[in-house]
Amino acid sequence: MLELFIIRHGMSVRNHYTDLAFEGDTTLLDLHMEEGKDEAVWPLWKDGEFQARETGEWLRDHHGHDYVGTYCSPFMRARQTAELLGIDGAQWQEDERIRERFWGDYGPETDPPYTTLEYMGDIHKCGYPTWRTRLPGGEAVVDLYPPADSFLRDVITTTLAGKVLVVTHGGTMRAIQMVLEGIPLDRAEECPKIHTENCSILHYTLQDFSDDRTTWNASSQLITPWQNAE
Repeated sequence: MLELFIIRHGMSVRNHYTDLAFEGDTTLLDLHMEEGKDEAVWPLWKDGEFQARETGEWLRDHHGHDYVGTYCSPFMRARQTAELLGIDGAQWQEDERIRERFWGDYGPETDPPYTTLEYMGDIHKCGYPTWRTRLPGGEAVVDLYPPADSFLRDVITTTLAGKVLVVTHGGTMRAIQMVLEGIPLDRAEECPKIHTENCSILHYTLQDFSDDRTTWNASSQLITPWQNAE
């Protein structure tokens, strides 16, 4: 039996600024929309650090330190989350295939301008598997499916048994969900909706592998450990 613990990164600065904007104060989000376009370098907000530590404590208490594989997105917020989990002996492998989607290129030249208000509206749509922004280079969840599929096949083929930790992003978790639950790209909108808070854990138990490793029987559970610690 193989257990996969798929973890969304803790709250980033952009997550925090967006929350403030939805509460009525767009000041920090307006500034970050101008100066923080490279989302690969967004760090965790202090609440995200708390979430990661609490999630790590839950993992250690319930599942120990014995993991046969530990992987994370190369984006800063995912790498920081991985380290803050505090898993003894973890040798985190960064893998580009589990990065977050590219939101798209925007700036002064965008016509019409990509505003904070439009961004806030797009946040409500981004969980739909086929949706993408109007911006050049924007990706949808379905665009993350091929790399997620490749990543999972490599992990499963080389591991087969034990426990594996994966720290990634909300959109990527949707793509992973589609792969593991056998939802093809032409039926992407049938993917069950899940709400992955920062540092939520999507826990899959995989068994009954096929001989060619193309199908597997997956059962899942969604856990958000830090919510009980506040």
